[in-house]
Amino acid sequence: MFIALAMLGLVMGTAALHRSLHGSLGLWPLSALLFVYNAALSWGFLNSLFGIGVYLFAFSAWVSARNKPIATRIAVFSLVAAFLFLCHLFAFGLYGLTVTAYEIEMRLVGRRPTFAELRALFLLGLHFVPALLLWAASTGGPTHIEYGSLSDKIHALLAPTTFVAQSPVVLDGVIGGLTIAFLYGALRSGSLKLASGMRLPMIALGLAAVLMPNVLDGSWLADIRLPVALPFIVIGATRLEVEARWRTALACIALVLLAARLWGVTNLWRDYDARTAELRAATAVIDRGARLLVVEDPIPSADQAVPFVPTALGERRDANFWHLAALAVIDRSTFIPYLFSGWTTIEPTARNAGLFETTGYPLPSALLLTSTTVAQMDAASRAPNMLGEMPYWGGWPQKFDFVLWIKFGPEPPPRLPQLQAVASGSFFYIYRVKGG
Repeated sequence: MFIALAMLGLVMGTAALHRSLHGSLGLWPLSALLFVYNAALSWGFLNSLFGIGVYLFAFSAWVSARNKPIATRIAVFSLVAAFLFLCHLFAFGLYGLTVTAYEIEMRLVGRRPTFAELRALFLLGLHFVPALLLWAASTGGPTHIEYGSLSDKIHALLAPTTFVAQSPVVLDGVIGGLTIAFLYGALRSGSLKLASGMRLPMIALGLAAVLMPNVLDGSWLADIRLPVALPFIVIGATRLEVEARWRTALACIALVLLAARLWGVTNLWRDYDARTAELRAATAVIDRGARLLVVEDPIPSADQAVPFVPTALGERRDANFWHLAALAVIDRSTFIPYLFSGWTTIEPTARNAGLFETTGYPLPSALLLTSTTVAQMDAASRAPNMLGEMPYWGGWPQKFDFVLWIKFGPEPPPRLPQLQAVASGSFFYIYRVKGG
């Protein structure tokens, strides 16, 4: 229900923004449906997406309330801004950047500002104060910042139309390519009209998207959040003026692409659902409160295809199984070492000190095989991660009680004297650590 609400919020928020800026509604805001399946949804950043939807409604309300008394706007939107911060810091950042740029353009660009306009601009800025105070009170945690590689930036650029984790499939590329081609043609022909006051916000958002680092205060994939939001903002801020035959052609293309996306997503999620249920039933063999080490091998190309889904529409990817073991936390009260521990409300007990990293994914099997003792580990494997945390897996047989090994293909994992098989399935093996 929350996923559906987040997706609905993006589309309805786009329509609300379009209505506030243009004074009417049409079919154009429905094109937002093409972008609800994006990289942020694929990676599971649901609170960020929900926050973006709330931001669209909040900015729409801000535009609609331009003629209301300043005192009323400050009082009401102080609560709105604080709520956005509680939804997600990124949503509040989007709101603050957009509102500021919009007000500057509406009041200052192209004309000499009066003292009254400057005073009003300052007073309106006061409504950010409660949210900023909340931000100041909640600071803490990692401060690592990393801009990222060229491939990271390409992934961020493709994020609005990429729904398969790690790298796009053909459908992702087709939607992205047609979107770029459409924007180029529409802008060149002048058929895409930008609402008054939105030129500076578009420039500010574009610059922010380019400058956003890949890792911001330890938060990975920070640079995909703004590109994912941009299609909804652009659709809401523009009006499409084309002949009826072109509208019909564009609508048909959009419906075909949306149908292909829905077909692929539906069958991919059915496949994941069946595998989730299979693993969840098997974890009953794990002792309650056990420390569970999670290992994953890359999915062979022969096992990436999903029944009834052409590979052009989607396929299984390693990243879709990274956090599957978290279900054992719910069902068996297990401890796993990469549950965003120490950063969120989850704090490891003294018993598990040093057995986790704040953010991560399953251990590659090569590291498992070469770290049964700390002495086995090479220098690179003993180095701290980007947050300064030391590796948790050195000497794992003395630290963990069970091992979940995610491995597709007919060949089982290699036999290790430290592991006793207790359960297996179509893509996983569960072992008890001898002496663990």
